Amino acid sequence: MFLEGGPLGDRVALGKTGAPLTALALGGDYQVVYEAGSVASAMPQNRRFVLGEVSVGAEEASIEATITTMRLKGSVEIDGEPPIASAYDTAEVLLFDANSGGATPLIDTQKSDGSFDLRVARDALVSGGGLVKAEYEAMYRSVKPGPKLPRNHDVLLRGEGRGARRGRDGA
Repeated sequence: MFLEGGPLGDRVALGKTGAPLTALALGGDYQVVYEAGSVASAMPQNRRFVLGEVSVGAEEASIEATITTMRLKGSVEIDGEPPIASAYDTAEVLLFDANSGGATPLIDTQKSDGSFDLRVARDALVSGGGLVKAEYEAMYRSVKPGPKLPRNHDVLLRGEGRGARRGRDGA
């Protein structure tokens, strides 16, 4: 868990979930950010999820956060077939959350038959803030371009093979 804020991307480590999270931080406005470390099945596997915003003053502040999760199971096919498993032609399909800017892996073609089963954040509530809902879209990213998999990098998948390109820095 982290606090992030300011024009320079200030980042304050709060600690790991399951233990009291405490840190000294300068006063200011921050986003409360969850990032998966080693992932247990009950914890969201999001690489990054913004839980909400808080204001930290000169006094001691207490922040309470609640994350609601959902389980996703399914599979990815390319041209009606499971993706090829090759160390020389690889890609990822990720779950991109526009609200957080985080991309959580669904599959890595080198290590998967195309199936996935993971738990992700559905929404979050931080004390003093409003409900933050995830808005996920599938995103394809070529990792090691080869002859068989598409070479696109950071394209949102929008059915029938049509995609929308993300910015150069991706997710």
